[in-house]
Amino acid sequence: GVALGVGVLVAIDLANESAVESFRRSVDDVAGSAQLEVRGNGVGMPGDTFAKVARHPGITAIEPVISGDVTFSGSASTTESLLLLGVDLLGTGDPKGNTIREISFSLHEDLVFQDLLTNSDNIILTERFARRHGLSLGDRVELVAAGFPGMYTIAGVIGAGSIADTLDGNLAVVDLAVADIMLRRRGLLDRIEIRLAEGLDVDRVAEELAATLGGGLVVERPQARSARVDNMVAAFRFNLRALGHISILVGAFLVYNTMSIAVLRRRPVIGTVRALGVSRGAVRLVFLLEGALMGIAGSVLGIIGGVVTAGLLLRPVSEAISINFVQIHGASLVVGWGVLFQAVTLGVGGALVAALGPASDAASTPPANSMRRGSGEVAGSAVPWKSILVGLILALAGMAILSREPRPGLPVAGYLASTFIIGAFAFWSRPFLALISSLAHRPASRFFGAEGLVAVAATRAAIGRSSIAISGLLVSVAMTISVTVMVASFRVTVTSWMEQVLVADLYISPAAAGSGADGPTMPAEFAHRISSLDGVEAVDPFRTWTATIDGQSVRIGSGDFRVPRFTSEDSRGRPMQDVLALARERQGAVVSEAFANKHGREEGDLLVLPTPSGPRELEIIAVYTDYSSEQGYVIFDRNLYNEWFGDELINSVAVYLGADADRDGMRSAIRAIAHEMEGVPGVVIRSNDELRGFALEAFDRTFAVTHILKVIAILVSVLGVTTTLLAQVVDRRQELSTLRYLGATRRRIGKIIVLETGLIIKAGLILGLPSGLIMSWILTRFIMLESFGWTIAFVIPWLLVAQVCVIIFVGSLLAGILPAREAMRSSGDSSSGLGR
Repeated sequence: GVALGVGVLVAIDLANESAVESFRRSVDDVAGSAQLEVRGNGVGMPGDTFAKVARHPGITAIEPVISGDVTFSGSASTTESLLLLGVDLLGTGDPKGNTIREISFSLHEDLVFQDLLTNSDNIILTERFARRHGLSLGDRVELVAAGFPGMYTIAGVIGAGSIADTLDGNLAVVDLAVADIMLRRRGLLDRIEIRLAEGLDVDRVAEELAATLGGGLVVERPQARSARVDNMVAAFRFNLRALGHISILVGAFLVYNTMSIAVLRRRPVIGTVRALGVSRGAVRLVFLLEGALMGIAGSVLGIIGGVVTAGLLLRPVSEAISINFVQIHGASLVVGWGVLFQAVTLGVGGALVAALGPASDAASTPPANSMRRGSGEVAGSAVPWKSILVGLILALAGMAILSREPRPGLPVAGYLASTFIIGAFAFWSRPFLALISSLAHRPASRFFGAEGLVAVAATRAAIGRSSIAISGLLVSVAMTISVTVMVASFRVTVTSWMEQVLVADLYISPAAAGSGADGPTMPAEFAHRISSLDGVEAVDPFRTWTATIDGQSVRIGSGDFRVPRFTSEDSRGRPMQDVLALARERQGAVVSEAFANKHGREEGDLLVLPTPSGPRELEIIAVYTDYSSEQGYVIFDRNLYNEWFGDELINSVAVYLGADADRDGMRSAIRAIAHEMEGVPGVVIRSNDELRGFALEAFDRTFAVTHILKVIAILVSVLGVTTTLLAQVVDRRQELSTLRYLGATRRRIGKIIVLETGLIIKAGLILGLPSGLIMSWILTRFIMLESFGWTIAFVIPWLLVAQVCVIIFVGSLLAGILPAREAMRSSGDSSSGLGR
């Protein structure tokens, strides 16, 4: 139990931390000694910005940078993403040391240094990457840059060093001019990195530069990018860790049951040593130390298993972060001591807390009772009002937390409310088991005869220990059902939303849709050429990029507001087509729900947008539903975009066809235009159905890790039932032997234990189902809104819920076979049983 709980927590934490640490290291290593960076707040910045920055006093080193994602196609159809870094290669070898970063590389013997500056086919790779793929100097490799495939020669290899080891070696370096050509930046820089003279106040220089350069540009420390990514993925990581902590909790139930077995097995020994004068404290300490040793052993096993599992989880977690937040290049597993220390602390601490009850029970039982078999637990007929009252208090506390309005950020309140609700059901497990065992007498006698009556009586006699098993089972059931319902609800919501907004017949985007601030672009003329084809009714060219507003990354977009035929509505129930027409008329913007929630904005507010010509104000005309970006969207009409940005580039095109248009023929015609036009990369053309399928595939990859957690939760619940029944078998050996003496066959004794198993499982499922549904409602209505700013519909997939319940019921019932066999074995024949 401890090993499973610790293993889950370690795996989740290490996979999360390794993925994010990969991005942090890339920022730190690539930035080198830069203390400040100037970057365009959106679509890049003109090259003449470099001269303005260079004139500022106190700058000792300055470096213009162009960077973006490229795709490497290796053998066996494998692809990897690399960060392409374009820098001034002449400046990197400055003998005076006035460099931001050092890039030492071995040049191919047949080349001269000038070839790197003039030949756009030459690139520099890291030694680590080359060795991993069996590449050497002079080899030709295929890369896709900005959607354009090309063959490149490995002209140099970077040896050991920080920049060579960053991103697990997934780095390619070229000269600035070559990067401009490869990434089609048209003279726009991504950032300018700066190192200052010693003693200057970095923040003050940043303020001075920002004032000098004006709007549309951002001056900040390089680490600010890492901080924004940390903020973006914080809720994602928090949600996964919360599920990991539930595994620790369920593991504690197993420790409790295991320690209960240990106490029961040694009750005569405990009675003997107590009679000989050993103190209660000493007895308690012995069992606490056993619990601690169990926690240590389980934690060590859990860490080993967790590290191995983290390696398996790293890819899906990195994919989830890349799909939803920021591109992760070549993430490698980083084992942090902080994660391991926390896991050991929770594992050992959870085991100690779990062992406290059995240890106290062993210490407090009088010696005479300890030496009497079958005295482990005596049922009381009184209603356990204390458990009912505590459960009621916890439930009311959870409801009080849910009565407040959700606030975007870490979903601490949502999980606290979930904990209180689950705690309430756990406390109610004891009175519920008392009730169900009372009601089960007549049905048990009718359907199962004497074995049924004995099973019900035995469960009621061990009601305390049985309720612990039910608590562990209901927590596992609740977690599994809540995650199942949340994912299904989210999927249904996203599917419904896509059916309302993805209504164009065809969607065209670059084949390599990278994840830079821009992503690959195409000339707007491409959309105009498509609109002239016979059968095309309208086209909607769309431009999107990332900007920083209120210190947070935000997606900005522009499209032709006259074209979309959305069937969706805004937050006030107005048709989106009418809303877009109003926004175009009033030169305002529509913002997504996620943006409005995270930035505290609403309809009618003014929004300051950074542009190359300075900040511009936009009125928020409406708030609309959007699930394509957790960062939030701000969208305005393309005419306004062209006026403010003077940019004739687009990222995608939506095409609306006439009723009689040949869709396949249209695809061929569009590909022909793309092939003919200069500046148009290889394109992907998807129908609305295909695009929905592609988006849902990405959705499923994002939530792939939850399937592993559900499997582990079910496994732990099965083990909980097994250990509980084993504890009861140990405590009832004399009773079982007596039954054998009175003529009960081993098979009938096994049947009794299986019936007890079924009663416990039913109680756990009956309590776990409503608690899981309540928790799933909290996940969908509160935690999702707090984490990502999204409101999603609450949809219960009853078939999936039924499947989960059946799997847990059958699995737990099969787990009852082991205690049943132990009961059959330990009862033996009548004489041996009485002898024991």
